[in-house]
Amino acid sequence: MASQRKYQFIDRKQQVRFAISVALFSLLFPLLFLGLAVSPSLSRLLIGEDAASIQPLLNQFIDFSVRHWWLALLSLVFVSVASILFSHLIFGPMRRFEIALKQKKEFPNEPVFCQLRKGDYFHEFSWLFGEVLNGLQATETSLKSTEEQVLETGEIHTARADPA
Repeated sequence: MASQRKYQFIDRKQQVRFAISVALFSLLFPLLFLGLAVSPSLSRLLIGEDAASIQPLLNQFIDFSVRHWWLALLSLVFVSVASILFSHLIFGPMRRFEIALKQKKEFPNEPVFCQLRKGDYFHEFSWLFGEVLNGLQATETSLKSTEEQVLETGEIHTARADPA
């Protein structure tokens, strides 16, 4: 059963990229907020009459942030590590699907299993993915008939149970 993570990183490059993106977006929110609030013309436009009373608080916050820069850095590190741990819920299933595809490619007649850990994302997709991989047995004649259909009509016609 696929219940425990074996490696700290499933896809190091993608997980680090994900962590950097999350950290940057978490940093952009307060910077945008401060930028909008500090600008005198924008703060008067957006906040109104209270803009003048907010200015001393913003100055204190900026002063505090500059003096204690390491708190911002520590927060960014925390967000980055948390996003890497969170990314396991996404990249773990992607890795499982990749393994299933390779397994099906190597052993086309053998069933493959796409079971995911309990907290992972994409459970519904994994069931459908497993059904498609294990249920479709492409034969040379079906491939040929599809190819002929495309050549004759220029499009592929498929039967669908749900037209939506």
